[in-house]
Amino acid sequence: MYQIILYLALIIIGYTNVALIFPNFDVIIDDLSIQKVVIGPWTFSPTAVIGFVETCFLIVSAITIIFYGYYTDKKGRKKIAYFGCSIWSLATIAIFFTPPYSYAYLLTFRLITALGISCLAPVGFTILGDMVTPKNRAKVLSFWSLAFTIGSLAGAVLAPAFIGGPTQYDQWRTPFLYVGIIALILTQLLLLATPPKRAARERAFQELIEYKGYEYKYQVKKSDFPVLWKRRTNLWLVINFVDTIPSGIMVYWGIVYFKQHGFDTYTSIFLYIILGISIFLGPFLFGWLGDRWYRRNSKGRLLMCILCNYLSLIPIYIAISTPFSAEALVAAAFVITMFAIGLFINGGIGPNWYSTFLDVNVPENRGTMISLALMFDAIGKGIGPFITGLFVDLQTAFLWAIVIWLISSIFWLPALFSISKDIEDVDSLMAQRSKEIASN
Repeated sequence: MYQIILYLALIIIGYTNVALIFPNFDVIIDDLSIQKVVIGPWTFSPTAVIGFVETCFLIVSAITIIFYGYYTDKKGRKKIAYFGCSIWSLATIAIFFTPPYSYAYLLTFRLITALGISCLAPVGFTILGDMVTPKNRAKVLSFWSLAFTIGSLAGAVLAPAFIGGPTQYDQWRTPFLYVGIIALILTQLLLLATPPKRAARERAFQELIEYKGYEYKYQVKKSDFPVLWKRRTNLWLVINFVDTIPSGIMVYWGIVYFKQHGFDTYTSIFLYIILGISIFLGPFLFGWLGDRWYRRNSKGRLLMCILCNYLSLIPIYIAISTPFSAEALVAAAFVITMFAIGLFINGGIGPNWYSTFLDVNVPENRGTMISLALMFDAIGKGIGPFITGLFVDLQTAFLWAIVIWLISSIFWLPALFSISKDIEDVDSLMAQRSKEIASN
């Protein structure tokens, strides 16, 4: 239990870090004197320029997550976590010391933060995956979605909490100091944690590991990579990263969206929190339903992903296309309700998607495969904030997000034809290994 709480706490504080820039983007633009940039025929607004920092942050995280995923499968997970968390916690503290007018300093240490923070996902997923049986994976991985949501909300609340008064342009830095110090303390506590034994909850190995003391010694090899892509479910789940572009737009610009409709900063944050609550409630319900569906049909979790994706589009489209303002409270309440319903349903995708990756890969490949998928997801989320700055307004950007979301939905469908076979192949391989070990 100690290690679950510790890793979830690190995930929460990590996503708090991720969310610290955008609530204060206007203050940072003024403080660092960020101007529009003209490159040939293209003109990038100050908003797009600060969005470029977060785009680079997410893309660097996406690239380095492959390194962490591979070595999570090959080396000790605690060492990987300690190394990565030490880097990003110290870099976060360094952002507190950003000099005025120094965009390059902020960009540099934001990228160093990204180099370390990407360790959280592969370590966290593989540890949670080794602590629960396959039939309960989506329900337990809902806690990952919960940690992500709490962290994002905490960042949205903490970021503007220190803004105000005659020296407000200095105070956007303060949250980075607190977050970095807390992360550094949690990182030291990793030294006291003992990760679970790999494959300890797999059906074929549970008895060998728990009662006979066997240690799962299989490790990822370079020759595994062609095999991973032969499992077509892996391929289609990774290709579906396109659906993270809309979420990158909505999550990072949510507070700004409400401010553009006439709400003050703190009311916008409050509305963002309401939507956040709906996001983290969804994974628990739909994760539980996905597990139940999976016990009856191996396609159950994937079908739950598809269902949640399509059903969430309807209320989110209604919310985006409905005019509202701070003065029109009835219309605003209706829009918030539609957003909340849509995001509640959409929250069911995460735990079932993560669980499906665990289902179709053997334990020594899961960190690598999850990392590959999250790399593309991070690229999608990184594209979202940046391209938003290219639109005239957020209303237009949000409507295009719906179009991208609808198009991306087709990538779920081919996986339905491969998932049952891929799960059977993994189960057969694990059973074969178990028999060989038991016979020796």
